[in-house]
Amino acid sequence: MLTLILMRHAQAESFFGGSDHERALTREGEVQAAASARLIGKWGFAPQVIVASDAVRAMQTAKVVAFEIGFPYSEVVTVPELYSSYTTSQLIDIVAKVASEKGGEDASQVLLIAHNPDLSYRADALMNEPLPVGFPTAGVLALYFDECRWSDVSARSASLLRTSFF
Repeated sequence: MLTLILMRHAQAESFFGGSDHERALTREGEVQAAASARLIGKWGFAPQVIVASDAVRAMQTAKVVAFEIGFPYSEVVTVPELYSSYTTSQLIDIVAKVASEKGGEDASQVLLIAHNPDLSYRADALMNEPLPVGFPTAGVLALYFDECRWSDVSARSASLLRTSFF
């Protein structure tokens, strides 16, 4: 049994030109990220692997979350492909690869921090029922898979365990 915890990065600075990739969290975003991390712990999850986009706001969210749940930030895996568009199959491959490399057979809980709209699209594609709303900033969605290996996960095979946004 596997659990994939999907989290959208917390609130970031407005985009006024420059590089979207470099946008940082706002103070409110830091508070949001900490609150979401505490919620993950309250739900009883203890991810063995955290993977995040390489965008500044996603990495800052990962840093706050890691601190709050007692996960070593140095062990957070950065995946640049999570910043841009990716398919459900690519997401599963990323999770399977990182879980295998970082957690081995024991990595049954993975936390992934990324961006909308792709995060909403991928969550919807993974779930066995439609996702009724999109991801808010710092939103958390925990999905359960009956499979025992990440490489066996497929679209429409997840059940919703928990969510912070509906």
